[in-house]
Amino acid sequence: MGAQPGISRLTDCLNAHGRATRRRFCPPLAFWTAAAAHAIDADHLTRLSDAAGRRLRYKAAERLAHRAADAGDHRAYRDLARIRAKAGDHAEAERLARLSADAGDPTAYCGLARMREQACDHVEAKRLRSIAFD
Repeated sequence: MGAQPGISRLTDCLNAHGRATRRRFCPPLAFWTAAAAHAIDADHLTRLSDAAGRRLRYKAAERLAHRAADAGDHRAYRDLARIRAKAGDHAEAERLARLSADAGDPTAYCGLARMREQACDHVEAKRLRSIAFD
């Protein structure tokens, strides 16, 4: 690896090497299961859910997002809505997006407006967009 800027101790070098090496690997299912079972902080659960989704671990992402929502992060409902929409469950996606919007997430209204546009409900889509941009 050689000398790198900002690395002054062997542990820093090993940590940097480990991060670079592990970046390509996805934790096994047992990791995501344990994370969903033991993490309690809403922010941590949300970040774990995002990480699982980026690694195409959609069931784990959904489980973690549900835990985040239960722990008080209402933005997690928006993430769940996106997951359900990708899975083709549009009714559940809209229900979850409404939960996020009702909790005060203005970006959820944009998602709801898109869903209503796709359902050809242009009047409701326009109403939701006006709420989002007020």
